[in-house]
Amino acid sequence: MTSQKRYVNAGKKMGTILIIDDETKHLSLLCDLLTEAGYKVLSTSDSHKAINRVKKGHPQLILLDILMPNLDGFELCQQLKSDPETQDIPIIFITGLTETQEQVKGFELGAVDYITKPIQCEELLARVASHIQIRQLQQQLQERNHQLEEQAAELSKTHKDLLSILNQLEVGTLITNADGRIIFISESCVLNLNQNKALSQKWEDVLPFDTNEKEQLQKMMMKPVVKRTPVSLTWQNQTGQHYWLKCDIRDDPREPKQHIFYFYDQSEIYQLRQQLSQTHYGQMVGNSEAMLQMCDI
Repeated sequence: MTSQKRYVNAGKKMGTILIIDDETKHLSLLCDLLTEAGYKVLSTSDSHKAINRVKKGHPQLILLDILMPNLDGFELCQQLKSDPETQDIPIIFITGLTETQEQVKGFELGAVDYITKPIQCEELLARVASHIQIRQLQQQLQERNHQLEEQAAELSKTHKDLLSILNQLEVGTLITNADGRIIFISESCVLNLNQNKALSQKWEDVLPFDTNEKEQLQKMMMKPVVKRTPVSLTWQNQTGQHYWLKCDIRDDPREPKQHIFYFYDQSEIYQLRQQLSQTHYGQMVGNSEAMLQMCDI
């Protein structure tokens, strides 16, 4: 089975890639390879037009050559990462440079990976598939969170309406009253809490997180809603399986003194990033700030 065929299904599911390379021959080679693998491929050889191409094409991944005239890959990466509209799109540098200093510079600017020339097709397709899958999962979580907030804002009438919607969501939810006691746990809550034991108990006494994580949740609850940011959490169930979660806390639209905890399971994203961190470049910059940020959920 060829490398292209091996990743055909993944490519058709994963979406759009933009290639930025001033070498026409190399650009054509990459376009053919990724198109055959099933991806929708956009391309440009002009680095000055690249930002506009990104904003119009909405790629899920960018392959960026470093050595280009006028505006090089490092400068272009810096511009993309400083623009809120494009900063979340993962960038893989493609280069003939082998100096560690140059590679670390790319990670510090926000790139997620490196591919060196000459291109190894199997390696390229494997890395592209991993990074674009991570991006897709992130987009799904963002969309789900947006839908959740819209539904919560529209809830108006009764307690029954709220609980019915929360039980249908894949996101785990928990509601506490003004005293911090649990009054609701959704059926989809990943924490597998015993409702008979948890209801009416203080959330701090029930949630299976360490003291530092609970303190982070308490600090978030004390902030105005617009300044709250999700907290990263870890949890291990009774069988020893580990989960990596993010928790967002919102005010109950029916009663602001009550809080709704939303638990997002990001274990799959974390595990994919852990796999990427074991690559040559991941090991090389494993303790750098850029790699720590990339692996942060």
